[in-house]
Amino acid sequence: MPTQTPPLNEALAYIYCPTCRSNGNYRSPLVREMHVIRCSFGHSFSVGQLQQYGADMIKATDIFLETPAITDEMWKVPVNPRVKAILENKFKGRVFVTIGTLLAALSDDTLVMITGEQAKELRELGVKNGADMLSAIRTAKETEKALEDAITQIERFQSVLHAAGVPGA
Repeated sequence: MPTQTPPLNEALAYIYCPTCRSNGNYRSPLVREMHVIRCSFGHSFSVGQLQQYGADMIKATDIFLETPAITDEMWKVPVNPRVKAILENKFKGRVFVTIGTLLAALSDDTLVMITGEQAKELRELGVKNGADMLSAIRTAKETEKALEDAITQIERFQSVLHAAGVPGA
């Protein structure tokens, strides 16, 4: 469910004007004209000057406004306003693709849901994501196998000691 993004505009520098920003205008983009980079207020810069000023790049979320794919279908779903605001802030510029991916995972059983108390306990144990969970389970399985191997080896030694007539074996 990829979103469609427009091609980059080669006339834009995708950098905000540092002079305008220092004067309180935080949204004045720079454009390229031949060998000069300038803003709409006439401030011009060389590439070296922009590096010296530490000019701020324009965020991708300001350039690529998220739009659904042409094959996507609109679906009204009631959402708690607080949850909606958190998701829009957390996944700014990629809400549609994030929710679309989640719904696709729910539909094809590739998603394991852990919430509430279980999620809290996992976080307390240092498990933050699926990779951590998989690593912890693999480690537990390896430890379990090592324990079984050790018990088998101890039982073999005990039978050898018993056969040799060692007292207490």
